[in-house]
Amino acid sequence: MALLAEEVVEEWLNRQGYFTIRGIRLGVHEIDLLAFKPGLKGKHICRHIEVSVSTNPIA
Repeated sequence: MALLAEEVVEEWLNRQGYFTIRGIRLGVHEIDLLAFKPGLKGKHICRHIEVSVSTNPIA
């Protein structure tokens, strides 16, 4: 379920103009999504996104 949620978020980011990389490992940690959007005059936008999903509506 978590991989599906990451794919949905990645697709949304791609449609917003971001380039994305999934599953970057840093030692024992992992970044779910790293997004980069080139901007005008060198003002680039970078995002680090962690995705979580719950099937329990109360959680």
